[in-house]
Amino acid sequence: MFRTDRKLYLPGMLFLVLLLTALITGCGSRDSNTGSLRARLIDEKSNPIINAKCFSLFAEDITVYSGLDGTFRLYELPAGLNNIIIQHSEYATEQYQVEIKSDEETVIDHIKLDKLNASSRISNVKIGNVSSTTAEINWKTYKDLCCNIHYGTTTGYGTFVSEERPTQTHYYLLKNLSPETVYHFKVQYLDEVANSYSSYDYTFRTTSGEAPGKPSSVTIEDLSKLGVVSLKWTAPEAALSVAGYNIYRQVKDENWIRVNGNVIVGSKTFTDIEAVTGVFCRYAVVAVNNLGAESEKTITDLTFIPGVVKNNITIKKSDSPVKITADLIIPMGVNMIVEAGSEFQVSENDSFKAGSDIDRVEILVHGALTVNGTEEEPVIFSPLDGSGRREHWAGINVLSSQTGISAIRNAHIFGCSGYSVNINSRNVAISGLTIKHSVGGIRLENVKERVDISKCTFDDIASVAVSINNCSQIVLVDSNITNAYIGVENFTDTYLNQTTVRNTDIYAQNTGIKGTFGYSTIVNTLIVSPNGINYDKILKIDGGNVLDHNTIDATNAVVIDTGVLNIKNNIFVNTKNLGNVGITYNDSLNIPTYIKNDIYGFSTPNFGCLIGTDSIALDPIFVGGSPYSYKLSNTSLLLINDEFGLELGRYGDSRL
Repeated sequence: MFRTDRKLYLPGMLFLVLLLTALITGCGSRDSNTGSLRARLIDEKSNPIINAKCFSLFAEDITVYSGLDGTFRLYELPAGLNNIIIQHSEYATEQYQVEIKSDEETVIDHIKLDKLNASSRISNVKIGNVSSTTAEINWKTYKDLCCNIHYGTTTGYGTFVSEERPTQTHYYLLKNLSPETVYHFKVQYLDEVANSYSSYDYTFRTTSGEAPGKPSSVTIEDLSKLGVVSLKWTAPEAALSVAGYNIYRQVKDENWIRVNGNVIVGSKTFTDIEAVTGVFCRYAVVAVNNLGAESEKTITDLTFIPGVVKNNITIKKSDSPVKITADLIIPMGVNMIVEAGSEFQVSENDSFKAGSDIDRVEILVHGALTVNGTEEEPVIFSPLDGSGRREHWAGINVLSSQTGISAIRNAHIFGCSGYSVNINSRNVAISGLTIKHSVGGIRLENVKERVDISKCTFDDIASVAVSINNCSQIVLVDSNITNAYIGVENFTDTYLNQTTVRNTDIYAQNTGIKGTFGYSTIVNTLIVSPNGINYDKILKIDGGNVLDHNTIDATNAVVIDTGVLNIKNNIFVNTKNLGNVGITYNDSLNIPTYIKNDIYGFSTPNFGCLIGTDSIALDPIFVGGSPYSYKLSNTSLLLINDEFGLELGRYGDSRL
């Protein structure tokens, strides 16, 4: 017999009842603000997708997998908008947004997944510039779509805006935001059967307070002391909220650095006494309000801070204009590359009064200068200030090629006091150069490698357009010289040096080509000048100097002091019939004979030389025109009079 103690029995029964109740209802209190989701996954052929991982971004600890019929169920999802993530090794990850209702099951008939190689539906979501009241949103879609942007201060968003037209690359500016506020947003669209697709949730924070307007302008004052840069600026147009200013410095291709200590109050000038020298840099001024919010930057032009360039550097079109206020020195081992479309503005005065010309700015190249202009986008060197006078600056001086070969391609240079480009290095590359309104064009001295000066233009040159002094092999080809005092001037002390002028037009006030020549060839060239060609001395006398298939309109077409020159297939003419001598030969030791030339319009066809029987004296009958073209008309007899029975002169066919 067992004895029952009533005092112990009743509490035990009560505990059992409570335990059974807990098992039935679950431990703790159940959150009634939840719902569930049932959906079926299919592929593009409506086949079920099995074993796909499914979860909500707001309840990632609850993960399920789709069954044999592609169906999955998610329970206890928070009521409201949920981002459902669906992942499968063979399909692209899907983000699906669905509204979950409290104490209800939401049913989605089907969700179609794309194969893994399909493009992401919404990608590259990025936040651009954010101000106190605006934010830039960028994203991409896998095809042209119109999207919605849902945004607000919580993940419930509350506000949405829609794009007006479909595109793959999207940009939207959210406006009328509150300052100093964290915003949530997502990008969403509906497909052709009204399925909704959304990005993840993103956040940004607006800046503090409404920023003041930026300063109206900022300039770098004339540089007068090494390592010191002075700035001057004007206040914003609406300056009521401006409490002061901050100053920033940016060495090219580096980050902006603030250079002032306390906010500048009561002044619109600043002097940077620790400026970096020998670099290209720009400065910026920002306005600051009482809350410390800064305006956008007002930025100076890129400026060279005087000194020796320390490192390799590339000047881009976007850097223009680049201001040069003192000598720019490129040392050995350094290469400055200038991209197409860049512009340099050169000051009228050298701030530091240094270099070979203490009054004018010059670019001194001991390392390498690579100017990569194009015909469509040349690199321009123009005056920064002054009246644009001819003696504005001292040009480019290439002094060495030991640590790099300089190249100047498609550059426009204006207003130089001496030679605009002065080459005194072993090698250089020149093409597409345009020099105007300068004292001199280009000068080459002691260049030991072959240099082709091609497709160049020289205009309004007060002295010599192209000067060549003791260079091994210079070729001037496909170029134009107009309104120069002297077109080409050549000096050599050895017959081994070769100078070639080919397919070039020269209009000179004094002499087209003159000087001392060692091994020269002048072919298919037009010279319009009072004194034509003037050979002071010809060092090569065995046929190495040739004048072939040229047209020369001059008072004195060719003047030779010493040496023997092979002259053939040319047209020597004075179109006004006022010429003095066609060919003048002043060396009494030789009496050469020249054949196959047309000499017309001179009172004396030849002096000191003989004109062979194959030479003629006929009116060339040029086409003329304005400007005068010097091309032969169809009725000209000179079309069949060269040594090959073909055309004489500039536009004939030279075999050299």
